[in-house]
Amino acid sequence: MIFIIPKQDVTATDIAQLRKLFGSAISDIKLASKLRKPLVEIEPFTTNWDEEKFYLAKLYRLLVGQASVPFEILEGSSLEDAEFLSSGALYSRLATLREIELEQQRLTDLEMGYIGSPEEFRPHDQDWL
Repeated sequence: MIFIIPKQDVTATDIAQLRKLFGSAISDIKLASKLRKPLVEIEPFTTNWDEEKFYLAKLYRLLVGQASVPFEILEGSSLEDAEFLSSGALYSRLATLREIELEQQRLTDLEMGYIGSPEEFRPHDQDWL
């Protein structure tokens, strides 16, 4: 599970940016910041994955493109055991998820007889990373 948590002691500017990114209410952002609770939780390869993968890529680009962002990204089976992901660690994790996605597409194409060998495989979608 990937958790997106606002940093502690968010400023008015931070709250505005978080509202724009996540669509959360001001009170929810302040409470999540104070209690260190996620505004967003993403489980890769579940129902909304086709939308959430682009969202994670956008957050990654913000992490590497801005000096400071008002959120942190953590990963773990639960919030209690989640670990902070640096921009490099997030990229690595997203690249791994993309590889899993492509491998699944490749295997499906082989099983369905759309391709005769793995070398014939072409991705079904654009590279979101």
